[in-house]
Amino acid sequence: MLKPSGDTGVWSFAELELGARGVDAKQFRYEELKGWKVQEAPPAPEGNGGSVPPGGKR
Repeated sequence: MLKPSGDTGVWSFAELELGARGVDAKQFRYEELKGWKVQEAPPAPEGNGGSVPPGGKR
């Protein structure tokens, strides 16, 4: 992920758990929130051409 500052951010999960109890697809459904409006995102910055260094660090 390229942050507005130009830095690269990478999410890293040490222990990925598939099929965790109590977590299912309905918890990731989009729901409209009262008082919020959806807007089109601006074009992505050119950044580093989409390449992320190994480990996500520069």
